Amino acid sequence: MMRNDFGEVLKFYFSFKGLATRKQFWLYFYLPLVLFFALRYGLTQEYGVMVQMSWVVLLSINLIVLWVLLAVMVKRLRDIGWPVWIVVFNFIPILGNLVMTVICGFVPSKKIEDNHA
Repeated sequence: MMRNDFGEVLKFYFSFKGLATRKQFWLYFYLPLVLFFALRYGLTQEYGVMVQMSWVVLLSINLIVLWVLLAVMVKRLRDIGWPVWIVVFNFIPILGNLVMTVICGFVPSKKIEDNHA
């Protein structure tokens, strides 16, 4: 049973199909993001691990995190009935991220058929 749940979480993180409610957005988007940065900061400050890691490892980790964040955001945009192409606003530093967080985090879900699942 536990393996199936873990598989569902991985599927949710890495797939761009389906929908994400506001609750899922906050849990699956920001909680792991905060934990990732806390771990990264903690390792850097305490052990200097990030300094010793190669840039290839850091780039790989960052690309995986970017993929997950974009996948969850696309699902959330689909859930609120907005066009998914506006996810590109995330690439506008600070302002784009803030706007997308407000849109995805606070706009209520829209009743639509799930044709993307």
